[in-house]
Amino acid sequence: ASIQADVDQNELDADTAIAALVADVDQNELDADTAIAALVADVDQNELDADTAIASLQADVDQNELDADTTIASLQAADAARPSQTPVLLAMEWNQANLNGVYIQYWDGSQWSYAEIGDRILLAGQGSATENGIYEVASVSGNYGSLVRAEDYDSAEEINAGDFIFVQAGELAGQGYVLGALSESFQLGADALNFSRFTIDTTQDVEFQQRVTVQELRVNGWGGMVSFDGDSNYISGDLNVANLHANGYRADFEQVEEVLVPTPDQDNEAANKSYVDTVAVPPGGLIAWPSDQPIPAGYSNGHLTHDGMQYPAVDFIWILKD
Repeated sequence: ASIQADVDQNELDADTAIAALVADVDQNELDADTAIAALVADVDQNELDADTAIASLQADVDQNELDADTTIASLQAADAARPSQTPVLLAMEWNQANLNGVYIQYWDGSQWSYAEIGDRILLAGQGSATENGIYEVASVSGNYGSLVRAEDYDSAEEINAGDFIFVQAGELAGQGYVLGALSESFQLGADALNFSRFTIDTTQDVEFQQRVTVQELRVNGWGGMVSFDGDSNYISGDLNVANLHANGYRADFEQVEEVLVPTPDQDNEAANKSYVDTVAVPPGGLIAWPSDQPIPAGYSNGHLTHDGMQYPAVDFIWILKD
């Protein structure tokens, strides 16, 4: 009975110990699960934070790319709209009927030269201004070459009002051209390209097709000067008006209050009115009288022509004083 009691007590103690161990194991598993859950939660939060940070960074990257694209597009648009300054080898102000056979010889100041493949030529005087523009020599055959529009000037986006073109060689070397206004809907090949020369070569004759307005014009010569400044216009030197009578013209001073003619001191000089009034007329020689006065006694005015003009009398010189 005593041994049985000990056995029972041992079993009870064993059960108690086992229960305590099981409770410890359960608690440890619970603690482990709690710890694992906490770690999982931390991992999930870290992943969420990482995803949020990545999303934020991506948004920043996207915004930066958008800003960069916007800036680039704006710069490209501004650059496309900015008038360009570009040189060409030659400029031609006369119509080129056949762009596959354009005469490309030019004088370079010392010898005759020829444009080569790739050289740029400005056509500014085509019969149809839609054909004007900058061209390149595509091929050469003898003195002639074929032209195609230059790659950097063959679309509406590359052509802007105000473009400056400068000529390097040929008879128009040193001259500059500016492109006139273009419509907002400009289409290359359909709308006109009007280039105007804005420089003057003072070593050659200059021809202006329209009015020239200046504040003062002065022509200097070896023997005198002609000056027109709007106030004191004058000619210093000899004035020679040739062939007026032969061509049926005469000087017309009707709008001038006074025309001064020097008093003659030589027999072959033209006489002014004051001088004529003082001339003593010999009988039957010379007479002059105002047209509104009666004919002096002893003189005849001849007869009237069909237009009312009067012939002088035969054997007399008739001078109309007024």
